Amino acid sequence: MKKFFTLIVILAFVAISCCKFHKPKKSSDPKEDPQEQQDPEPEPEPEPDPDPYPEPESNTVEYPFTIKTLEDSTVISFYYRYWFDSSVLTDWTLSQDGGKSWAEPKWVDGEYDSKNADFIIPKAGTKVLIKGNKGKTNECSILFNKDCYVYGNLLSLIHWDDFATRTELTEEDAFSNLFENNYYLLNHPTLDILFPVTTVTKHACYYMFHCCEKLKRAPEIHATNAPYACYEHMFSDCIKLEKAPSVLPAEHVGMLAYKSMFSDCDNLKDPPPINAISAENSAFLQMYYDCKSLEKASSIKMPKFPDCCCIYMYIHCKKLNYVECLTTDLSEQRCTENWLKDVAAEGTFVCAKGMKD
Repeated sequence: MKKFFTLIVILAFVAISCCKFHKPKKSSDPKEDPQEQQDPEPEPEPEPDPDPYPEPESNTVEYPFTIKTLEDSTVISFYYRYWFDSSVLTDWTLSQDGGKSWAEPKWVDGEYDSKNADFIIPKAGTKVLIKGNKGKTNECSILFNKDCYVYGNLLSLIHWDDFATRTELTEEDAFSNLFENNYYLLNHPTLDILFPVTTVTKHACYYMFHCCEKLKRAPEIHATNAPYACYEHMFSDCIKLEKAPSVLPAEHVGMLAYKSMFSDCDNLKDPPPINAISAENSAFLQMYYDCKSLEKASSIKMPKFPDCCCIYMYIHCKKLNYVECLTTDLSEQRCTENWLKDVAAEGTFVCAKGMKD
């Protein structure tokens, strides 16, 4: 009996040990064992929409005019210096996301009848587009408060729907005052401001880049006409301008068309040739007034200078020492009055045989 009792104790001890150390087999069915349920794989994030206007490798008229911010919290403003008539508001809208969405300007009254609308661009490197379809800017300026690159086809500002195929301006004052007093406008390192029009209008570029103090490269000019005051003060006071348009191709130059076009451009050394074969009164008035670095004059092959056409054209260009003028008739009254006043004391003057003076 004692042995039997001992055997029972031993068997009980073995049974307890087996229960203590035996691990039950886990179920292979996740429904039976909730802890074994695996987390679902995360869905892949959707790819961002492609940029509808990826930055081109080279200049193309199919790329819209673009402002690229270089610093965070840049403010881009639409600005009317004088305000009289609400009917002439631009139809501009602004996009920070490549044209996927557009913001309307919220106009605020300023001093002396001015009016402006501000857009805060939070991030550096943002490409900003401005859309318009009125055929002109209504003398509204685009200003920045920090440095920005500008490049692309200017015609997208007034003909967004078909800017790539536009070559003519039809409205007077189409781009007048566009960037006047924009002290933070910079040329892109490799891409240019494009102005591919072949026909311009009266006052088309009046004060267009006036006082853009950081502009170094001017857009090329392609128009074969130059009506009244169309380029007046276009680049005046662009004190860092080094590269002018390669040529001024207009065959006829209207009254005041090139008046003060490059006046006070302190760094300009090499001016463009003038292709005109005829001109009107005061066409070149003060064209290069006080260009301190200018070393040679624009070549002119026009057969006759009209009355008063070149008054003060190169006055105070103290380094100017080379003039090529193949005009044969300088007999009109006051056509060269103070034309070369206060230029270098010595230099070279190339003239046509038989010049009448």
